[in-house]
Amino acid sequence: MPLTNAQAQLLSEEALLAGLVENDPKRIQLARRLPFYAVGGDRLAVPRVTSGNLGTAVWDTGGTAISDTSAVPSDPDVTFPLKLLVTSFKVNATAEYDMSNVNDQVEVQMVAAVKRLYYKFWETFNTGDNSANPQEFDGLRRLVASGQTVTARDGAGGVPALRELDQLVGKITTNGGRPHVLYTSRKGAEAIRRAHYRASVTPETIEMRIEDADGSTRVMPVLAWDGIPVLVDDQVPSDETSNNYTSIYALVLGREGIYGVIPEGFQGRMIRANRALVDGKGQDCWVAYWPVGVALESQGGVARLQQVG
Repeated sequence: MPLTNAQAQLLSEEALLAGLVENDPKRIQLARRLPFYAVGGDRLAVPRVTSGNLGTAVWDTGGTAISDTSAVPSDPDVTFPLKLLVTSFKVNATAEYDMSNVNDQVEVQMVAAVKRLYYKFWETFNTGDNSANPQEFDGLRRLVASGQTVTARDGAGGVPALRELDQLVGKITTNGGRPHVLYTSRKGAEAIRRAHYRASVTPETIEMRIEDADGSTRVMPVLAWDGIPVLVDDQVPSDETSNNYTSIYALVLGREGIYGVIPEGFQGRMIRANRALVDGKGQDCWVAYWPVGVALESQGGVARLQQVG
């Protein structure tokens, strides 16, 4: 007689997927676009100069007196410090050496630790406040100057008018007045579409090369405004006022705009880990760490459309 299903199960190996499968991964589309630059020391100092201190030039028809017009940098320089982002985990010897036949215990925990650091960085990228927590760097909400901010619906909040997206882009003065991306939450992207529908205009899309889950890349249509791609980040909060509004940011990425900073020597691998024995126990403790910060060269490189819903 044939084996029962339960008996046949004894002769079959159960398949187990490698790694921990994250059940609610976060979309952070800007992660592939934000550049990181290495800096010496523990901070990057940016010598900004205002238009009033840039100096003047004159037309000379012959004999015009030329006064001293040296450009004078702002005092003090604006500084962007490196901060240390850390996490840790422990693995006991039995798990590491006897129970790693399918999933290496240290490797699985290391991947999870890196994700924790990754998500925390992008959360801080948006809402970091060094004055409230000196351990973290300032995020976008703190970096955007008041003069670089537009409030949706003429200050009332809600679905923005299309002209307010133009006003947002018009706040960017570096990179020839052209932001590289519009950066927002899913709610912000939906609001951009609704703004088009209310105006009976078809939302614009552009083609971008996107990495697929199988590791391949393909060209996909992406929401855009005036040729500028809209990138979605689940870490952009929707907690502005009691109406749970969000923000749309216009960003210049890299020089003249916003970028990440890391220590010299960390370009090849920004996140690193150290291993130590736990005294008196058959355990290893791993500490994963990431010295990192965010710098904004010119305030004209970022702008914010706030209270979008």
